[in-house]
Order: sequence, then structure tokens, then C-alpha cells
Amino acid sequence: MSRLLLLFVCLIWMTGSTEPSVARLEHSTRWVALFLGAFPVLILAVGFWCRMAARQISARTFARSVHRLNWVLLFSRVFIIAWFTTGVFALGWVGVVIETLNFGWFETARLPALIVGTLPAMLAWVGLWWAIYPLDHELRQQGLTENLLDGLPVHKPPGLAGYLASNLRLQVLFTILPVMLIAGVHDIAASLILPQLESRSARDLASMRDQVEGAIWLASAAIVFIVAPELLRRILRTSPLPEGPLRRRLEALCRRSGMKYRDVLIWDTHHNVGNAAVMGLFPRFRYVLLSDLLLERMEDEQIEAVFAHELGHVVHHHMAWYVVFFLTLMLVAAGMENVVHGLPRWFALPPEIWALLTMMIGTAGFWLIFGYLSRRFERQADVYAARMMEVARPADPAAGAAALSPLLGGSREPRSAVQLSPIQSHVGTYGAQLFASALHRVAIINNMPVTPRSRQGTGLMNQVSYAVGSLTDLAHDWLHGSIPSRMDYLRTLSTDPTLTGQFDRLMGRLYSAMLFVLVASAAYTVPSLLR
Repeated sequence: MSRLLLLFVCLIWMTGSTEPSVARLEHSTRWVALFLGAFPVLILAVGFWCRMAARQISARTFARSVHRLNWVLLFSRVFIIAWFTTGVFALGWVGVVIETLNFGWFETARLPALIVGTLPAMLAWVGLWWAIYPLDHELRQQGLTENLLDGLPVHKPPGLAGYLASNLRLQVLFTILPVMLIAGVHDIAASLILPQLESRSARDLASMRDQVEGAIWLASAAIVFIVAPELLRRILRTSPLPEGPLRRRLEALCRRSGMKYRDVLIWDTHHNVGNAAVMGLFPRFRYVLLSDLLLERMEDEQIEAVFAHELGHVVHHHMAWYVVFFLTLMLVAAGMENVVHGLPRWFALPPEIWALLTMMIGTAGFWLIFGYLSRRFERQADVYAARMMEVARPADPAAGAAALSPLLGGSREPRSAVQLSPIQSHVGTYGAQLFASALHRVAIINNMPVTPRSRQGTGLMNQVSYAVGSLTDLAHDWLHGSIPSRMDYLRTLSTDPTLTGQFDRLMGRLYSAMLFVLVASAAYTVPSLLR
């Protein structure tokens, strides 16, 4: 969620800075000071609240403190984005940056303006980490006590410098550096290609420049997207998973699924994050990451289940489908621009207003559709992992039950289900319960809720608190779905093999719809771009 919000900061800047009317907005020292001054005020206010809240943490208030911290973080980040949008489209921040960089190569290059223009929001993002550190540190200390009581390994929470460095790598560099690289590759390519167009007539130059610019942006994004995993694995401080029984099990899983990859890596988070990820569209640049905390706290069977989930993203080509989604989004945006230009004169609005409205509508649409796709893809990867675990279940039902017993912990007992041959691929009881136990464990080690939020009392303040908490949970779960809902869905599928087939057909219809919208938007937009 946080990384996606950071991308919106870049999108807001690039949308506003490319609209000439926005760049010409009148700006004064007073407005610029107001724009820049709001960020430190927010940071200081959050810092004061977190330091007060850190003094009141106990085992009894732990869960409530986590929820409140999540709510404050979400509100603060949304405020940063909203205020940054105000600065770009209303307070003249774009004009200030353009005037500052109005010399030499900096005047036409996109990268310097992107760095300087987004700097206030990025510094505010980093400032939030400083502000919440005391409360986050106390919450981690409380978690250490619980780990000691449970007989689990404990690790000293990071100091402020380590905490800031870790978040900088995980969020800002992981998200923003690829965007900066795309802008840098664009600037280099544009400096070599665009001068070649100067020999054409003014009319031809005007018609071709936008097309060439668009092609350069697409090519730059494609190049960076392909090679980015090589850079990101170094930013995240990874190392190869050592040879041993676990690696051999994971490699066997890859062979069964037919997935090719470059390496399986340990993700060094200083035992602060329990997560896994897969990076890379092509096998030469594809890596599967397992965090150190995940490897330390989970049983091998659960790690294998989480690993199978990551394989599911590759087997079902989710990265390629994201490319289809973003291409469609760009084509639809270009088509909407043609529609706006064709509106009657009496409906005309100032260009900067159209730019702001387009960005706001596009952002809302992107958020809704991307969130839906992301949750569908996560669910499909969950189903794939449960299927893989079902195929690998022990032949003896008693042995399977014995294998599951120590993994279920506090999660529910398996529900009865109709058992079929592993050849008839579906989500069975064993696979569903094994992957559900892995999800349950991931939630526990990351201090995530494992049960749905319940109402506390009937008073007005309790109702308001419940509503705010539910909205916060919805925002945090928007891209992946909540852990309880994902566990329950797999258990539901395991009760009837035909439900897995229904899910497969639903995903097939979704992919068909995505291809249809891509082709339709291309048929509408591309001819107008080539005129």
C-alpha cells in the first residue's frame, strides 16, 4: 500500500508538470512557504502523538495501539498526497521548480525536475518514519516479551538509523528508483532522437513529437521493467538460499510447476518483516525472495506453501497481465484526452482544471480496478498454492492429519471435504488447511489481525471507532485481501471440488475481459494517434 501511494506522488508530478497551464500558475513566496511548511507541521504533530502513545503501551492495549498507529499512518500519507496535489495544481509549485532548473540540460530533462519536484513529499514520507519510530519501537519491544514467553527467538529492535535505512530501502528506493531510472533512460534517448526531428517542417514536427515522446517513454519503461530485479535484489540486501533440505524441496516444487528462475534468495530484513516475493518477467531476471523472519518462524511445510503461492503468480503470468492492464490504462487515458478535446466550446474548462479532473478520475479508477485485479491475482495464487500442497499431501490420511496438527496452532480444525485423486486438481482439505496455517503464521509474525474486526459496545464513540477502524483495515487490505477472508475462502473451496472449477472459470472470464478492453481501446485510440 505505502509503495503504491509513493507511485502516486510521481504520477501527480508528471501529470501536473507536463500541463503548460499548470506550469504558468502564479506563485508567490507566501503560497510556496505555506505549501512547504505544512509538511513539517504534520510530522511534528504525528511525532508528538506517537511519543505520548508510546508511554501508554501494555499487553492489554497492544492490539488497539497497532490499529491506531495504522490509522494515523494512513491518514498522514493520504494528507501528504492530497497536499502535494494542491501544491502542484493550485499553489504554483511546478512553476517554482521550472524556474529553479531553467538552465542548460536541466531545462528539458525530466529526471531533475522529477527529483526536485517530488522532494517535499519524499522528505515528508521519511519524516513520518522518524515521527512514528518511538511508538513502533515500543510495539516491537512488547512483541519481544511475547516471543520470549512463547519460547521463540528474539532480536533487538533496530535503532533509529537502522529503522530509517531499512524503510528507505524497502519503500522509497524500491519504488522510486525504477521510476527515476525510467525518466533517466528517457532523457538520454530523447536527447539523441528528438534533435533528428528538427529537420522536418514545423507541422510535421508538431505531429510527430508527441508520438516519438510516447514511444520513448514506453521503451524506457520496458527496458527498466526487464532489468529492474537485478537492481532491486541489491537494494533489498539479498543472498542465495544455502544448499540444504529446504532448498531442495523448493527446487523440486519449481520443477513440478515448470517455473524457471535465476535464484532463490534470502531477503535480509534484520528479522523485521515476514514476507515473500517474486520479481522478474523473464527467467534470466527472475528471483524468488524469502525474508529472514519468514525462514526463522515458519515450518518447512509452511515455507513451501508460501513459496508455492509465489510460484502461482508466475505460473498464471500475473506480471504479464499487469502489463496488459497498464497498456490499457494508457490507451484509455489517450482516448479520453481525444474526447475532452472534442467537447463543445460551452463545456470548456481551463486546461489546469481538466488536468486535475483527469488525474483525479484516473486515480480513482486506477485504485478501484487495480485493487480488484490485485486481490483476484492474490486469490488465484492462494488457490494454486493450496492445489500444489494438496497434490503433495501424504498418501495416508492419518499421516496427513498428523502432519497438519502441529502447524494449525490456534487456527480452526479442518472442515470435512469430498476427497478426489490428486490428478483431479482442486483445493482439498489438506492443501487448504496447510496454506491457511501458513497465512495464519505470516499474520502472527507481522502483527496482523487473524480474526475479523468486531464491534465493541453500542455507544456513538464505539460506532465511530469501529467505522474508522474498518476503513483503515479496508485500505490496508485493498491490494491483497485480509488474512481471515483468504483463509476462509480456501476452506470454503475445500468443501466442494466444483467450487475450484467455478473459480477457474471466473478468472478465465476476467482475462478475456481484459484482452477485449485492450483491443477495443487500441482500436479506438491508435488511429487518432497516428494521424
